[in-house]
Amino acid sequence: MNEISNALRAIASYQEEHADHGYFVHSPYILSEVERSMREAEVLKIARKLRTLADEAEARTIEYDEFDVLRAQFHPLGKLPPGALVSDVARAIVAAELKHWDNLGPHGNA
Repeated sequence: MNEISNALRAIASYQEEHADHGYFVHSPYILSEVERSMREAEVLKIARKLRTLADEAEARTIEYDEFDVLRAQFHPLGKLPPGALVSDVARAIVAAELKHWDNLGPHGNA
């Protein structure tokens, strides 16, 4: 496994472990059991997509935007991943890009 796939799996694992509680709601309204269940199912669905992206990261370069599309899907559900885990993904992607450019050499040739 590489750093990007590990970082993506860490977010997926976090969201899976916390999918059944701790939803942030921007109102005094309390979620019903049905609403919580629906949100939990959506969180788990997005986490599975993150795991798929992590698998793909083993074979190809992942762009931050691919991750960010999935990360943003947690927001309306009130289930943001911790900032440190998101930063781990960003750092891993930047490190992979820098390594790619370093491998090209001084004239951009592999």
